[in-house]
Amino acid sequence: MSLQNAIVNQIVAADTTPANVVKNVPDKMVGLISKKYLTSKFSLQDVNGKSWSSDQAALFFNDIVSTETNLSSISASVLQGYTCGTNGKISNDKIQSLAKAMKSNNAILSEDQLNCLTRQVIKNGQPADLTSYPNEMYMFLSPPNNTNSTSCKSFYSNVGAANITILTKGSSRRKDLLKNCLSCLNITGNILTDDNVQVLGNMTCDLSGAYIENSTINILTPLAQCVNYPDDQKNAIQKMFTQGKTPFGSSSTWTKSTMDSLKLLPTILPLDTLRAINSSVLASWFKDTTILDRKQKADIVKAYTSNRARRAAGCTSQEITADNVKDSSLPLSYPAAQLDACLSNQTLLDYLSDLSSKAFTDDQLGVLKARLDQIYPGGYPGNILLNLGAITNVTTPADIAKWNISIDALSALLSNGLSSSVAKAIIDNYSAGNLINAPALNAISSKYICLLSTTQIGSIPTGAVGDAKVLDINPCSQAVKDQMYLKANASYQNMINDSNTYYNLMKPYLGGAPASDLKYFASKNISMDIGTFLTLNPISVTNLSVSDVAGLLGSNTIDIKSQVTSPVVQTWLASVPQSALDTLGLNLTSGMSVPTAATTIAGSGAPATLSNLLLITLLVALFFS
Repeated sequence: MSLQNAIVNQIVAADTTPANVVKNVPDKMVGLISKKYLTSKFSLQDVNGKSWSSDQAALFFNDIVSTETNLSSISASVLQGYTCGTNGKISNDKIQSLAKAMKSNNAILSEDQLNCLTRQVIKNGQPADLTSYPNEMYMFLSPPNNTNSTSCKSFYSNVGAANITILTKGSSRRKDLLKNCLSCLNITGNILTDDNVQVLGNMTCDLSGAYIENSTINILTPLAQCVNYPDDQKNAIQKMFTQGKTPFGSSSTWTKSTMDSLKLLPTILPLDTLRAINSSVLASWFKDTTILDRKQKADIVKAYTSNRARRAAGCTSQEITADNVKDSSLPLSYPAAQLDACLSNQTLLDYLSDLSSKAFTDDQLGVLKARLDQIYPGGYPGNILLNLGAITNVTTPADIAKWNISIDALSALLSNGLSSSVAKAIIDNYSAGNLINAPALNAISSKYICLLSTTQIGSIPTGAVGDAKVLDINPCSQAVKDQMYLKANASYQNMINDSNTYYNLMKPYLGGAPASDLKYFASKNISMDIGTFLTLNPISVTNLSVSDVAGLLGSNTIDIKSQVTSPVVQTWLASVPQSALDTLGLNLTSGMSVPTAATTIAGSGAPATLSNLLLITLLVALFFS
């Protein structure tokens, strides 16, 4: 068991009173508190300021906000516990005050949370003081129609200032925001001015390469903050640097301050631009920057060192010793051959944790692994596994088969951003001799939960899912979703009489819920958000009536209209008659044809449309399995 898990368990064992558990667990470990300890009544003082996940905070949020009068005193991590169900628990005036508190305290909400929050805030008309609310709400409002007007530009300036990454890249909402903004600015070609770019703000991250390379050089400033760059954007940005069309000047003159202003752009700089940077400037920036992760830094190292000699007769650089081994810019100075020549086995063993956490390329990591293989030909001992770090990325299933993996080692090994094949080999090795209990599930996490086999999930002890951190099973196969739902349901069955709490506990696992359980939730007015609805098993959804779906979604039923192209909604529409759909007043079209005498299956009297529906259902089931 990991040290953090052990500490939390000791605190729980000493006093099982939920308020005391919450009070005594150190802030950096509250994420490990089982959700069953968060279903009690808490005061704001009990929970405020701690680093809760949104799923944890959702369990006590409604109780806190319904009694608290000074909403601005609620910390961001508690505020992110807002759910669509909150709208029915407090007044509309309080919802508006709550939304303002979210802006002032920089609470980060998801797309579904913002969708529900915005709908409630404007329920009685758009507030005059809209700028007092989170900028992200603008992404869910109807924009002004008047092109090239002050109001239009003001609206999209607020969208541009919002965290656009909350919306899935490529989603219809996100694409429409960019298209409508360009229309507002009356852009008909590919050229954008400084003023245009200022309005677009973070929406520049969605521009095509043609806009980027033909527009003002200052477009690189907002582009530097984008999370990633598709190939056409990357090519356009590299072309601008190659042609010198940037506000940064020649890279040979860059300072550490210049490098800081580039933010994420160093990850895609052209090779000539990168290699022209003064080595001391690059090393200084490399040591201090926190905006890039280890893998991004390693990609820079690979590009920067790719033209340097791969072979060396001996160590021509400084020997790696206790004096320089902790230098985070070490990967830039020691290509694989020099790393091998200048690093002793003893230094490797003495400082393995430091070396294995550095931004080494796979070639450099391969040097470290080869040394360890020489020292431990029969497999690495436990203390090495705990400190293997990024070297884990260059191991093979054959290597992993030699290891004796403890729960601490499992947690350490899986924290290194591994490929699916390496992660699966590690999990399979561990599960062959150990239970996949709550600490193991925490180690496996959402990143690798889909790699579990049905046999491995079946062996998870009753209650373990409830004791573990929340797992995102939505990317998994339907078989995994179904089994994980059963495990979660067994963990939380004792809360079923408290429908709101039970729903929030089960919400992450509803992708595996059968129709009967969804009908139960539909009867409890839980206001499911449309995002959760789209994760449901399409086969389960086909067994829901129009009234069931309306009961599930509540005021969010209107969102079905914007999701008619999703597989879940399409499958459901094919299963209900038009007359029932019409009761929703959403102008939806059913996929179910009205049976006639000419469309029956010979000898059975069953409508041909029914057989078509069954075929559709079967195909969808196969698609999602």
